[in-house]
Amino acid sequence: MASDITAICETLRTKYQVNDAHIYPNMSIDVDILFGLEGEVKRISELLNTMGFEANAENIFHVMQMKSKLLIGYQSANQGKVVLLQFGKIVSEDVKPVGITIPTDLLFVTGLTAVLLYLAGRFVGSFLDEAGKIFARELLIKNRKKIPKKLNLTELEYYFLEKQTVQLLKDETKMELLIEDLREIISTKKKKEHISK
Repeated sequence: MASDITAICETLRTKYQVNDAHIYPNMSIDVDILFGLEGEVKRISELLNTMGFEANAENIFHVMQMKSKLLIGYQSANQGKVVLLQFGKIVSEDVKPVGITIPTDLLFVTGLTAVLLYLAGRFVGSFLDEAGKIFARELLIKNRKKIPKKLNLTELEYYFLEKQTVQLLKDETKMELLIEDLREIISTKKKKEHISK
């Protein structure tokens, strides 16, 4: 596994130009992210595997792109800044009051991306149309006990992220920015994975 992570990191650096200037805005991969790029790749690989997607360099890059787009979107809008502050307060005061090792903005978009991948892994149809949005909302509510465990989130974090995911699904402009990356990841859904997992 360690050699796979090292190889993926090298591919990300060379093929996809992943570095401090080209990935997460206002963050240093080596300073702000626990265990640097290798740690980030390992966490994303685990998430992709959990959701039944291939954990290859291309998919990891797509997840990083989604997180970057979400960071830019939330950090550049007044309402987005409020959401980031609210999540930061929840994490620092209620969830992990003793020592946060990753910027809370990154924790937020990581959680939001995980919830989107959970939805993407459950149905191949689009959750951009109205029927898909309704199904997605129902799935999030129906699985309020299951999803936090699967994504390694507290219930408090999940409830906040569930609300933000529903808001994000309603915002077609934001979803259009993410849909290409999601489609690429969905195309690598492992054949043997059962859809209701």
